[in-house]
Amino acid sequence: MGNPDGPGAQTDRFFHWLQSHAGVRHNLSVSGMVGVVRPPRPSRREIDRATTSTLRERLGELLGIDPSRIYLTHGATEGNALVLAYLARTGRRARGSPGRVRAWMPEYVPLWEAALASGFSAGPARGPAAVAVVSNPRNPEGGLWERREMEARTDGDRAVLIDETFREFTEAPSLAAPGHRGWWCTGTFTKAYGGDALRVGWIVSPPEEAERFRRWHTLLTDSVGPASLAGAIGCLEARDRLLGEARSRLDRYRPLLARHRPEAAGLAAPVFFDRTPGVDARRLAVRALRRSILVAPGVYFGDPGGVRICLTRPQFPADFAAYLRFRDDETGRRSDPRPVQTALRAPSLRPR
Repeated sequence: MGNPDGPGAQTDRFFHWLQSHAGVRHNLSVSGMVGVVRPPRPSRREIDRATTSTLRERLGELLGIDPSRIYLTHGATEGNALVLAYLARTGRRARGSPGRVRAWMPEYVPLWEAALASGFSAGPARGPAAVAVVSNPRNPEGGLWERREMEARTDGDRAVLIDETFREFTEAPSLAAPGHRGWWCTGTFTKAYGGDALRVGWIVSPPEEAERFRRWHTLLTDSVGPASLAGAIGCLEARDRLLGEARSRLDRYRPLLARHRPEAAGLAAPVFFDRTPGVDARRLAVRALRRSILVAPGVYFGDPGGVRICLTRPQFPADFAAYLRFRDDETGRRSDPRPVQTALRAPSLRPR
C-alpha cells in the first residue's frame, strides 16, 4: 500500500472520509458501539480512588497475564505507534536498520502506515520480516485468526504486532496470554465497550521485553487521567452487561448480512469487506453518498476491490437494505443468497 504522499496520507484521507460524511442517513462506517452501549459514569469518589496499578491489575486478571507486561495508553492507535517506534529503534541499534514490515491486505491502514512512519520499509509478499502487523479480529474482513494460524502466518517474523481492538466481540482469549516470544498485543475500551470518551487502551509486551519497554513507555507517554482510569475500571466492572449488549447486537445482525453474503456467517467482529468484482469500489462509495449511504472504500485498506460495512448501529437492517438496493441499481445485478464467495482470508501484501 505505497503512497507517494508519504506515510500517514492514506490514514488522513480515511478519517477525513468518515468524519466529513458522518451526517448521512445510512451510516455503515461506524465500527464501534459508541452511543449504543452505555458505559457507567464514575462518581467523584471513584475518580479519586482510581489508580494506574488498579487498572493494570484488573486487566491482568482478565487477560490472564502478569500486570508488569501491561502498559496503559490513550488508545490502541497510540499503543501501536509506541510499539512500532520501539521496535524500529531496536532494529537500528542492533542491525543498523529497522528492517521490513509486512501485512496481509486488506488491513487497517493506520496500523500499516504507522510502521512505515517509524522507518520500516514495505516487506515482500512472502517470507519473514522484521515485524508483521495484523488486526485480529481482522479489520475490515471480520474474521478471527486463532493462535495456530497466527503462528503459521508469522513464522520467521522477528516481531509481531497484533491489534486486538475488536477481540471483545468474541469469547477468544488474547494472544498475549501465552507469552509468545516477539508477540505484542494492543487493546482498547473504544469498540465493544463503547468507551470512546475515555481514551484508554493498553499494550501487552512479550515477557522478554517488559523491563526495557517500561522505560520507553515512561519516557514517551503521559499518564492516563483519573477520570479515564475510573471510567475504564467501571467498564470492566460492567463488562458482562456491556459486552453482552455488543455481542448480542452482532449476533442479531450477522444472520441478516449472511442471507445476502453467506461468507459473513463466521464474522467475529462487526465489520465486513464487501467485494465488488468488476466494479470500481471507490466510485461505488462516492456514488453511494448521493443516496446518503456511507461505506469505507477498500483503497483505504490496501485493497481497492471492495468496501467495508459495519454492523453496529441500531438501524443497521434499514441501512443495509438501502445499501443493497443501491448496489443492485449500480451493478444491474440483484442480490441473492448465492453471491460471489469471498473467503475471510487476506492475500499477502504486494508492495506497489
